[in-house]
Amino acid sequence: MTTPFHWLLVVLWLPSITVFSVPFQSCLHDEVQSSVSVVSAPQTPKSGSRLQPAGLYLRQSLSPMLPIRIHSWMATSQSDLSVNERVRLDSAVNEATVIIASFLSVNRVPGRLLLNRDINKYCKSIWRNLSLPNYNRCGISNENYRMETCLDVVIPDEHLSGYAVWSATGDQPREVIKVDGVGVMDADFLLYVQAADTDKCRSEPSVIAYASYCQLDASDRPIAGAVVFCRARLTTKQFNHPKTVLTAVHELLHALGFSRDLFDKWKDCSDSPAVGISCSSRSSVTNTDEYGQLRIYTQKVIKAMQDHLKSSSHEAGGPLENKDGVGVLSSHWEARFLQGSIMAASMGEPWQVQIDQITLAALADTGWYQVNMSAAESLVWGAVNSAQGCWELVPILAGISAGWGASESQGSVKNVKQTVNNEWHPCERYRTGCAFSDWREAWVYSISGGE
Repeated sequence: MTTPFHWLLVVLWLPSITVFSVPFQSCLHDEVQSSVSVVSAPQTPKSGSRLQPAGLYLRQSLSPMLPIRIHSWMATSQSDLSVNERVRLDSAVNEATVIIASFLSVNRVPGRLLLNRDINKYCKSIWRNLSLPNYNRCGISNENYRMETCLDVVIPDEHLSGYAVWSATGDQPREVIKVDGVGVMDADFLLYVQAADTDKCRSEPSVIAYASYCQLDASDRPIAGAVVFCRARLTTKQFNHPKTVLTAVHELLHALGFSRDLFDKWKDCSDSPAVGISCSSRSSVTNTDEYGQLRIYTQKVIKAMQDHLKSSSHEAGGPLENKDGVGVLSSHWEARFLQGSIMAASMGEPWQVQIDQITLAALADTGWYQVNMSAAESLVWGAVNSAQGCWELVPILAGISAGWGASESQGSVKNVKQTVNNEWHPCERYRTGCAFSDWREAWVYSISGGE
């Protein structure tokens, strides 16, 4: 079968060795995020001028962006964690935040980071007449309002702005219900951390953690989110530090912007003086290719895919997972093409996972971050070395269908070899896992035996 990129892979089929599945952990972000009520920056300021909305952190000069400061806050309900569980959790989260700060920089929040309250929760009636001086302010408070949450974690009042009741006119509130909290110093993103034995953890044994974002600033950048770690995975028997760290990185990247619900909020800074300054909304981030595959088609993602595939095609967008059906957006890369990426829906062992150039390109294309692309790790699956020649997929024997994986009962393989310049080379990069890829189809097998 010839593809637009003319790759060549040949599979040797020997009946004595069996194909078996790789134990992957799965991600619940899309399911979880759909249930979260996200709070955006208010449309009106809390005082005086209506020219600059609260929560808008503009760079006043072309000063350089600086590494993102992720401030983690442990839910007070976590006091029942054992000392060892708490140490494991803290070390994994702290290491993940350090890793992310090594490649993501932001326009730092000046002073203290203060989150907004949801006016639709604390207010029973809002002034909606555009001609009123206090348009979009609260006219009647909700006496049943108690708290703000982020993925079921209660946000402390110290992290929240206050709220008041206003008359239709006047520059002072009629009643201040709650004053501003003190906020959080030296923070660009607040991460609420919880370890719990939730229904989702029990129903999905492969899940280590799941996360969501819950607040956006006026540029639509996420400034707060929560991550829930399945408590059983923190026990001595189940805890795996490297895997937990990479899971935390994966979930944090969702909360920081790699999420299908944020694609339409990504900014285009290509015509701006700098990242984060006067960036425009994107007309479209995703589109469907001629084979029905949804892809991210933004400038840096296309360039990263072209470099990865050694291709000049402008159709080389970042392929999104399609397990939920054709045309359904996902917050993950399609593993058939980008197996091993930190943002694939399922992650294997830590040594198989890379913080790859295509993921970093996507984060750069959000318009919120300056990304250190030199931190990218090269994907092995699907990569083409232009000096070695091109690959073409040869049909696989024993009835394996074009798609993801193989049925264990359909046969076995002993070794996989690729033809490069008419020579045979063993698949040595992963002794227990090899990938077969072309532009439209791909297979990943775990191989026992081998030469």
